[in-house]
Amino acid sequence: MTRQTHAQLIEEDDPFADSDGDNASESSFDSLDLRHDRNELYRWGYSVHQAWLEVSTIQFKKFKLLLQDNVETAAVREKLRRDLETLASRARRKTQIDLIIDFLTPFVAHVRKSLEDEGIYSGTDKEIVAFKSVGFEGVAVEHNSIKNLFIVSEPEAAAEIVLRHHVEIKIAWLRKRLRGGSVALNSDDIRQIFLKCFLQIWALVEGQLEACKAKGHRADKVVLIGGFSASRSLRAYLKQSLAKYDGGRIQLITPMVNHGTTVSSGAVLRAFNKAHGPQRFARSSYGLLRHLPKDVYDAKHQKRNHEDANERTHPAPCTGEPYVRNTIEWFIKKLTEPNIAQNDIVPEDWARKPIRCQHFVKRCEDPELVIWEALYVSDTATESFYKKSHARNKDCEMIAYIRVDMSFLKQEGLLVPKPVPEGVEGDDYYEVEFDLVMKVHERDLQCFAKYGNRTLKECQINIASAFPAGVQ
Repeated sequence: MTRQTHAQLIEEDDPFADSDGDNASESSFDSLDLRHDRNELYRWGYSVHQAWLEVSTIQFKKFKLLLQDNVETAAVREKLRRDLETLASRARRKTQIDLIIDFLTPFVAHVRKSLEDEGIYSGTDKEIVAFKSVGFEGVAVEHNSIKNLFIVSEPEAAAEIVLRHHVEIKIAWLRKRLRGGSVALNSDDIRQIFLKCFLQIWALVEGQLEACKAKGHRADKVVLIGGFSASRSLRAYLKQSLAKYDGGRIQLITPMVNHGTTVSSGAVLRAFNKAHGPQRFARSSYGLLRHLPKDVYDAKHQKRNHEDANERTHPAPCTGEPYVRNTIEWFIKKLTEPNIAQNDIVPEDWARKPIRCQHFVKRCEDPELVIWEALYVSDTATESFYKKSHARNKDCEMIAYIRVDMSFLKQEGLLVPKPVPEGVEGDDYYEVEFDLVMKVHERDLQCFAKYGNRTLKECQINIASAFPAGVQ
């Protein structure tokens, strides 16, 4: 689930930016702010309870479920969509992602203030750890980049804490019959309710054990986590079932902890020990918008024997040369094959060869000269140099602009104006060239704009969601 956003590389909106000058968790990189203007007033946190008294208030609850598509939560998603439509009718249009951003933005600011109030913010390295639900692959586009973001799945976080004698799991509650406002259950009721639940839980456990076997692994422990894991009856039932399975060699682990903080605690512990995570293959593609001379475009597509070699061209504004506009060069490509080869792995420190950027700029007296490059992301595209409107790029989205200030070329007299070719309308123009170097460091995509030996721009965006949860 993605949306188109427009942004430029800035640093003042980073909620964890180093404003105290202590240089902790600080780098020379700008961060990406991918939010729309969020100066509008809205209620968040405990202030929502006061707003409930207002007749016109629209309450948004459980909006994380908008990121899922399972049948069990369809009714909740439908209500949320209706509420979004109501909000749009009041000229306050919001997308599904907006709801999450509107919640997380003040939440992160609140975390920062709490750390400052405790006197432990200044001089402290900061890292944000997030965990995702089971079966939820996440939003591939980073709609608001946060420095030092680490993502881990809930099961992995729980397993991490279990190794230190902690637990957690999620189970659905069953319906109880009520009489006169109180619960009235006899022994048969209890047996029917809980036995059915136990059978479903065992079916889930057995299915996971069989899936583990099918992959050539043999489990020797089953970890029971969650509020219901405290049930003695459930524990006894699972122990009996495991005793009859695969020779009774599998142990049930049910350590006692504060169930409300298990996954959160496990996620933090996992962040302290990022080794032995999953392989670093890309789940999304990242690319740059490219305008190609017609002969270059044709050469690339003729190798494919594809009809796209006949794509319509446009004359360059200053030179009149035929160009194919708005193609995308994917420099990080999503893994599409089920088997991971060595060249599919994106190392913790990876760099692509420099990408040459060429721009024709009309001559003017303005001392400022700023060049923009557009960064795109896709959950499906992998083939470069197709137009962004092409079916192969159907889900691509522009997520940021890279702003490169080239004003020094004018100030230092390094630009020589060129006359427009005969037959081309317009005034003299400048031809500006520089290189973009795209690097990956751990879970950040870094961009360096270089002119000769000069580094003109250093910027980065967190792409943790482009990798499997838990990568180093």
